[in-house]
Amino acid sequence: MTRSRLAAILAASVLFAASGNAFAQTAEVGAGAPYQLAVASIAHDGVLDEAGLFSPDAVAAARMKIRQLRQEYHCAVLVDTVARAPAGDRSQSNTWFARKADEYFHQWAHRRSEELGVEGIHVLICKQPRHIAVVVWPQRFEAQFNATDRSGIERLFRRDLVSAPNETLLGALDQIRVDLQKNREPAPPSLALGPLGVFIAGAIGVWLVLAVVRRGLHKPEPFALTGESQSMRLNAGLLASMFGNPCTYWITDRLFPHGIACTSREMVQEVVAPEMPTSPNEEHFESDQLVEHGKMS
Repeated sequence: MTRSRLAAILAASVLFAASGNAFAQTAEVGAGAPYQLAVASIAHDGVLDEAGLFSPDAVAAARMKIRQLRQEYHCAVLVDTVARAPAGDRSQSNTWFARKADEYFHQWAHRRSEELGVEGIHVLICKQPRHIAVVVWPQRFEAQFNATDRSGIERLFRRDLVSAPNETLLGALDQIRVDLQKNREPAPPSLALGPLGVFIAGAIGVWLVLAVVRRGLHKPEPFALTGESQSMRLNAGLLASMFGNPCTYWITDRLFPHGIACTSREMVQEVVAPEMPTSPNEEHFESDQLVEHGKMS
């Protein structure tokens, strides 16, 4: 009889302990749900400063900027600071290999984005160990804020967060705005290769034709419009009106080097004033002087 009572007491204690554990777990879950909702509500405002890195005024100004970004670009932004990494992940967060630590913090930032429901840009700042990770979630925001933009924000926080945390926070949000605007504007149209290839082929063809003409023609004034001496100048003027002076000089030099020399000499002769003819009296006076000079000698 005593043994049966003892067994009943032990069974009751075991059941009570099991029910107590179940009640505790239920209470913890019930208490965790409101906490998660409160955290998600704060995260929706744009700044979740658990580590206390920023002043209240800076947080208020940052939230105003983030609301404007959400309205203009339909992209949420969350600046999320944590005091320390999870204790269970200490081996990954405190590793000596920078690449592995970087991968861990980026994966952690993605998980927190999903948990908090932030669709857009997530800036995760861990105080211990110190690390900054910038990610986008879901993947459709990659086009709005690419890997180069995210690396730039990470460098900005690493460089200036300790010395000027408030200014760095607001400056980073301004840079995010610049990057979003840059990626939203359409890229300038690239030059089509078809017209460019046609232009290059045409230029090479013209050069080859000019080379053939130069070898086949040996006249000083080829393509003369008339038989007058002005034909070379007319040709040069026509070429200059079509292709410009530099191109005309090159074509004329390649095709008509002798013609240029002749034309240059003609132009020089035109510029030099002709000698004035002497009168008959002057010629008779010079001859008399020569005769007298001969008699005296």
